[in-house]
Order: sequence, then C-alpha cells, then structure tokens
Amino acid sequence: MDINNPGIRQEAIAALKEVHDGVIKEITPKFLKILSGEERAILDYLENNGLTKYKQGSWHRLSHNIIVPAVGINLSHSGYDGYGRKVHPYRKVVVPACILHDIGETKHPSIVGQEERGKMAHRMMHRHAGVKIADDALTKLNEDYKISMTSGHIAEIKRLIMVHDDPYAGIPIDPDDKNALALRASDRAYVPSFVSFYKDVFYRKEGKG
Repeated sequence: MDINNPGIRQEAIAALKEVHDGVIKEITPKFLKILSGEERAILDYLENNGLTKYKQGSWHRLSHNIIVPAVGINLSHSGYDGYGRKVHPYRKVVVPACILHDIGETKHPSIVGQEERGKMAHRMMHRHAGVKIADDALTKLNEDYKISMTSGHIAEIKRLIMVHDDPYAGIPIDPDDKNALALRASDRAYVPSFVSFYKDVFYRKEGKG
C-alpha cells in the first residue's frame, strides 16, 4: 500500500472507521457490564449532558473511551500500576479519572475553540476545563445520591485529570503516585491499539498528526 497516495490514505481511513464502528458495536455491551454502579452513573451523566461529543474528526474517541477505563479496571483488580509494580491503585478514583481525564476535549461551551491555541497550550487548557466539568458532574451525582464520594475522592480525581498529561510537558509523574501512574498507563495503553496506531500512520501523512 502506497500511503503517500492521498486517495489510498482516504480509502484506508474510511475502512478503518468502518472496522472501528463494528468493533465498538460489539464491545460496548461487554464494557458496560464490567463497570461499577458509580462508573456507569458517571457515563450516563456525560451522555445525558451532551458531554460525549468530541471535536469534529475524533471518531476514534469511542474506542479510546472504552479501552482506557477498561485497562484502569484491570490494573485496579490486579493491583499493578501499569509499570510492573504491585501497589494497588484505588479503583474508586482511578476508573472515574480514566472516564473523565479528557472530558475537556468535548464540545462544551466553555472550551470550544481552545484547540486552535497550539498543542501544548491546548493540553493544559483541556485539563483545566476537564477539572471543572468533572467537579460539576461528580458534585451533582453526589447530590442526587447516584454516587457516594467524599470531597477527598473528588479532589483526587480532579488532581489526576490535571497531572495525566504532565509527561508531555517534561514533568515526570512521581514514581510513588500509584493512582496517577495507573491513569497514565491506562491512557497510554490505547496508543498501540489497532485503531490508534493506524489512524496515526494515515493522519500524519495528511499533516494532521
């Protein structure tokens, strides 16, 4: 396959989207079954409040939003931080953070247009926006008795959202920060997935990577 050919690239992306959509249809019911009641309540809140629509072109977000929490659940159950150490990440905060860590990327009125401000600035802005959205969501769900979280739980989830992209800015995650490491490992697990790998290959040739 000549990926330098624009026509071939577009055909490949279209085929990748088709495969992606089929896989999502198959794995979504299985994914929902492994969520706790609180985790499902968070997802339902996002759906009901229009916070599942990412910026145009981010069709692959659907798989990202399943793979990352699923890995977070696995790490929490296994007790590993994703870097070979058994330190018992806390599912109560790690999985909600996996669900919410990129919520600032959605087409929420408070952040529309931020993607035009540069990649590194965008990384910081989407985290600040995500913290605000997460705080609103978790506070409301607590008030409605759909989740049971202390102020400490919510503060930790917000902290995890803020630090999850620190390595891109040259700031390493503390090796003793088991929850942040588990979130980072869960997020990075998406990168070598079939959809993520090939969409990067083809979009970089389009000048979008």
